[in-house]
Amino acid sequence: MNSYKGLLMEFKQKVVEWICEHADEFQLINACVEHFSRYVYDENGNYLIGGEIRFNFIVDACRLLTA
Repeated sequence: MNSYKGLLMEFKQKVVEWICEHADEFQLINACVEHFSRYVYDENGNYLIGGEIRFNFIVDACRLLTA
């Protein structure tokens, strides 16, 4: 596995763990995106390279794990 795929898998694991620990949090998707914002947005609020993919993963994971 190359290092990028390894990092992406690690990111996904951390997101899933965070969601499981905070499943009852108000506005879970917003809170999760805020928690992982440094992996999604730059300092100007624009998507980083791959940031939109990470954002969509967070949204999908929150919806799947709390449905």
